[in-house]
Amino acid sequence: MKRLQDDGLTVVMLTGDNEHTAAAVAREVGISEFKAGMTPDDKHAEIERRQAAGEVVGMVGDGINDAPALARATWVLPLARVPISPWRAPVLR
Repeated sequence: MKRLQDDGLTVVMLTGDNEHTAAAVAREVGISEFKAGMTPDDKHAEIERRQAAGEVVGMVGDGINDAPALARATWVLPLARVPISPWRAPVLR
């Protein structure tokens, strides 16, 4: 995370986990901004909101519940097999 932040990227964790768990994970990996208790639709809406504000949004996802957000993101890094349209967002390899 530090390397991404040092390169000028803003790292935000969007998670369905509760506030307590999200805060602990964010602290452990060095993320200062996080949103907890998010549904798949919430994650999608947050990415959409950030893109509307002119941000280029990357998404790392680890499950089927991340598919809507992965499909919406500008670039994606799926950590599991997620059924998204390959032409919706480029996958970093």
